[in-house]
Amino acid sequence: MAAPLIIGLSGASSSGKTTVANALGTIFPDSSIIHEDDFYLPDNQIPYNEEIHEYDWDCPGAINFENLTEVVKKLKLDEAFDRQKYMHLETTNISNQIDKHFCVSPDIHNKLRTLAQETFFDRKVYLIDGFLMFGSKQLVDLMDIKLFFRTDYETLKRRRQARKYNVDAGVWTDPPGYFTKCVWPQYYHYHKGIFCDGDDEHKDKKYRWCS
Repeated sequence: MAAPLIIGLSGASSSGKTTVANALGTIFPDSSIIHEDDFYLPDNQIPYNEEIHEYDWDCPGAINFENLTEVVKKLKLDEAFDRQKYMHLETTNISNQIDKHFCVSPDIHNKLRTLAQETFFDRKVYLIDGFLMFGSKQLVDLMDIKLFFRTDYETLKRRRQARKYNVDAGVWTDPPGYFTKCVWPQYYHYHKGIFCDGDDEHKDKKYRWCS
């Protein structure tokens, strides 16, 4: 059997990467999805943003990248791993009204499934989905295919503010200023090194690791 194929899907929060990962998971015959969200540190270790007086779940310091990298290494070697050891399996369920607008016609979906079955019939596919992964060269180097999702500031803000998170205490939405002070700045800063000129304001950018 061929070595597993590692596909990384990254981009800003609400850029559509998880929606596409879930769709791809229905196309590849032997696929599994690993979500970066399952590698959050425990609640008491999440960094605190003093400016808006909120915990910052959208910064690199909130994610256990060491464990995520170790898991991807094991997947690449097709080795088993203990999920309880590496992953914080308390991913928050998200009620996202954007996802229902994403659709592929049954005809195209069936054609893609047939093509994938013919091409990857003897190969496992792991879809690694996360909003900060491509800022880590270690993770990027482990991925065979990298899909980076880019969307403009206003679209991301609108989508993010429409999200509702189902948590133990009820339904949680981003507090005022959270997108502006946490989500966008962390995405922008952490991914500046990806683009050849360090900017994500134009659509014709090339990625450093693609040049």
